[in-house]
Amino acid sequence: METSKPIIRTSTLNDKLSVKDAHIRSIHQICSKDYTQKQIEAWAQPPYSDDVWERAVNRQLHQVVELDGKIEGFCHSTVHEDGTGEILGLYLTPEVAGLGVGKKMVQQALEYINTFKPRKIVVESTITAKGFYERMGFKLVHEILDHKIRGEIIQCFRMEKMP
Repeated sequence: METSKPIIRTSTLNDKLSVKDAHIRSIHQICSKDYTQKQIEAWAQPPYSDDVWERAVNRQLHQVVELDGKIEGFCHSTVHEDGTGEILGLYLTPEVAGLGVGKKMVQQALEYINTFKPRKIVVESTITAKGFYERMGFKLVHEILDHKIRGEIIQCFRMEKMP
């Protein structure tokens, strides 16, 4: 059976549980090669408060990727009051990873951010995504050694891109 092509679309308020599921699956199935089981367990309990979710969907750019009607990832970006654009998250499941969807979603996020004329664009990258962001033109600023998620230190990298 042939699979359909992934579809990128703007998230809706009704996508909350499906996005959370894709987020957790991405952490367990993709990020687990670069982090310990303890780190993965702490990380894979992302809070999805209604207020944060509504702000992401209604006032920021939050996109999902669907494959055969199922949400298989998301990209979330914003522009802060200080003029800094930020990619807040990009998580894909194995079903869509490697298909060019992440690149397309980040390109769309950058287009969105650039409409605000940001002074710079930042991302806190995981070990898993660092090479991807470098290929997207981001430069390493510094390693983050004290990024804690529910008591576990998760190694990340602060990266920047000029608009």
